[in-house]
Amino acid sequence: MLSEDAKKVEAILFLYPSPCSYSEIMEKLNIKDESTLVEILESLKKDYESRNSALEVVYQENLVFIRLKEEYKHLIKNLGDVPFNAKQLKILVYIMFKEPVKQSDVINTLGESYRDDLSELKKMKYIEVKKVNNSNILSVSNKFYMLYGVSGKDKMMEIINKK
Repeated sequence: MLSEDAKKVEAILFLYPSPCSYSEIMEKLNIKDESTLVEILESLKKDYESRNSALEVVYQENLVFIRLKEEYKHLIKNLGDVPFNAKQLKILVYIMFKEPVKQSDVINTLGESYRDDLSELKKMKYIEVKKVNNSNILSVSNKFYMLYGVSGKDKMMEIINKK
């Protein structure tokens, strides 16, 4: 049976739109040391494994998230539409291949008509923005990669190159 802390961590991981850092979880739950969090995460991971759940707890560097196991991903492939219009998808692909890339370069390359779609992707948290001097530097967020069930750009590129 899961502890109350493990249930709270599970709730955060389930609802959070992208992988969580240990520090984010520790702050939200007022956990003082990382070893306590690691114990909680391990108990949650073991619980999923012992129940032979379709979900799994995944560690990636200093991030953690819950995802659907690979063998069940085929079940959801056609359940819904991609949450992007054609312009937004074009923006995401352009940024993924060029990242990190200046926002001005994206607009100059794709055109002014893409500005609103770019803003929407930022609001949806599919694009990360870093301010460097007077420029916004863009990269694709982990939320985008998670949508497609991959852990990051390298895995996405592996899939693209296999086709």
